[in-house]
Amino acid sequence: EGHIRSVFAYLKEEVLSGKHSIELAASERIAKSESAFGSATEKHSTTWSGLVTISGMQMINDLIIEPGTDIRMAAGASIIIRGRLQANGTELKPIRFLPSESNAKPWGTIALVGHRARGSSLRHCEMSGGSGHKEALAEYSAMLSVHNVQGVTIADCLFRDNHLVDDMVHAVYSDIRFERVTFNNALSDALDLDLSKVVITDSQFNDSGNDALDVMGTEV
Repeated sequence: EGHIRSVFAYLKEEVLSGKHSIELAASERIAKSESAFGSATEKHSTTWSGLVTISGMQMINDLIIEPGTDIRMAAGASIIIRGRLQANGTELKPIRFLPSESNAKPWGTIALVGHRARGSSLRHCEMSGGSGHKEALAEYSAMLSVHNVQGVTIADCLFRDNHLVDDMVHAVYSDIRFERVTFNNALSDALDLDLSKVVITDSQFNDSGNDALDVMGTEV
């Protein structure tokens, strides 16, 4: 979105300045805008390690999270990931998504969205204290939300103690494998799956407020 705004601003300035007429060939306009602002297809990768503090809503493309990283989420904070997430901790160095303070209000969601997130993985991750996130054109109804993403693997992870919204983990139009995953103390549904293809092995559901596993039009 930022790139598109920049391109339009650039073209408007060029036309109003009289440097170029509005009839400038499309190919030339694209070349000039990409030269000034970078290619629209350019991907940006972010790497996190150590202690990371998140506030507000963060929009991220590809994200790599190193083993042992602690992500501390402020009240209401959300991370929307539109690229591939590689959050691969280890047994000795798990990755943790936790509230910024022990008595803080719930944070929002970690969301994987769209085809560019294909192949994302979470291994040896712990996630607690989240809720969901709602905006003008999208609603994420879980602490971990997966929307229209294929080839996701979630293994050796712990999800616990979500707040406010119906689901602890929710997926729609997605293809996911859950291996050795524990779901503890869900406010309502622990794992809600809509119109997806999912494999669940060696996993535990403890003290769910409503359904341990809620499926609709899903091949499980």
